[in-house]
Amino acid sequence: GIVKTTTVASAFIKAYDDKLIDLPVYARLMGSESDKAKEMLKPTKTKMYDSVEEAISGAVLGGTKNG
Repeated sequence: GIVKTTTVASAFIKAYDDKLIDLPVYARLMGSESDKAKEMLKPTKTKMYDSVEEAISGAVLGGTKNG
């Protein structure tokens, strides 16, 4: 289904705040309000990438890109 990226970002932020996850998440968010979602996630351990391939590479190589 289709969901606003800010909704996804809010869920990740809540999961970090609630200590449900503590590891970096490597992701690509594209769609409605994706720039805002990326800004929301900057203070978290979520690493944002422009493509799925970059996200996979970042996860495998321990990339540090965010935003």
